[in-house]
Amino acid sequence: MIIFCDIDGTLFNNEHRAGAIPADRSNTANWHEFNALHIYDTPIQYRIDLLNALAMEHLVIYLTSRTETFYDSTKAKMQMAKCPPGPLVMRGSDENRSSADFKIDAIDRELACRNVSVKPFMLIDDDRHVCDTVAARYPMARIIKVPSQCCAYLAASRELSFDAERAL
Repeated sequence: MIIFCDIDGTLFNNEHRAGAIPADRSNTANWHEFNALHIYDTPIQYRIDLLNALAMEHLVIYLTSRTETFYDSTKAKMQMAKCPPGPLVMRGSDENRSSADFKIDAIDRELACRNVSVKPFMLIDDDRHVCDTVAARYPMARIIKVPSQCCAYLAASRELSFDAERAL
């Protein structure tokens, strides 16, 4: 089985980056400062331990909305945290689609190039929208939605809740 695993908020706590969340979140270029601070993120060790246990029998592919600009430093950070080896799929520097759209396309490509069409796979992610999008497209997928430790996701979730309350 293939295990697709998110990084920010799933394997690493990035709450220290809260002050760097861009005002305009719609353009990937605006996230450069925020993403550059990933080198100070702290590993969520029990999740990394679980992933290592799963990786003994399954291929792990990492999916992150971080741009490929940070490929080397992301790989180094993951090695320091003793994450299991596996391909790292990152968005392009000019990729401005939502995380869910980016990740569903990445999953489609990875499954196609590995000629996997029927077998189930697993997704581990902290973003409900990503999990729901993948579950709708791939009903046979095993989805593990973990509690988020990503300041950007948590801030967006709080804003959506606040907007919903104001609408009432």
